[in-house]
Amino acid sequence: LAGLSLTGCALAGTDEPSTTYLALGDSVAFGYDPRVDLERDQVAGYPEAFAAARGLEVTNLACPGEASGGFMEPNGADNGCRENRAAYPLHADYQGTQLQGAVAFLTAHPETALVTIDLGANDVFLLDHICNRDFNCILTNFVATASSYNANLGFIFDQLRKVYDGPLISLAIYNPYPKDTTAQYALDKINEILVSQTH
Repeated sequence: LAGLSLTGCALAGTDEPSTTYLALGDSVAFGYDPRVDLERDQVAGYPEAFAAARGLEVTNLACPGEASGGFMEPNGADNGCRENRAAYPLHADYQGTQLQGAVAFLTAHPETALVTIDLGANDVFLLDHICNRDFNCILTNFVATASSYNANLGFIFDQLRKVYDGPLISLAIYNPYPKDTTAQYALDKINEILVSQTH
């Protein structure tokens, strides 16, 4: 876990804990599997497994390819999320950005007991695509990428906290290319930002 904020616990009633769980994020939370025909079949990510193990009812707004810019702005930078939303159904249907969907859900479900989020890998992958894996290009432009990610996360968490004060868990971004030291460096820095912004 990259960060854990336990500032409250929403209750469905006076004495029974809520089972409402909202999952946010990218392909990891979505459970993306390139072997699955997503126009025909559904997949499950860690939110579904966690919910089943804990007896929670999950609403999963995650979108494969989501980056922090696209998470909060309709024309923000993403890594294919908008195209994926048009190509196949997500786990849940919502209007606007994932942030707008999250705020709408939390406003309508004040009893929500848990929110999880994984976001940041696609910010790095976008830079990697732009630089075509050129090390010098990545190093030159990474500070700007990290700065934008930091500002975006600050806005995202502030908006979520306006409508939700319960447990919010951020998940560390893993490196799908463990032998790639450049990717590891970038993701380590992204995870540091994720930890610092989680509240």
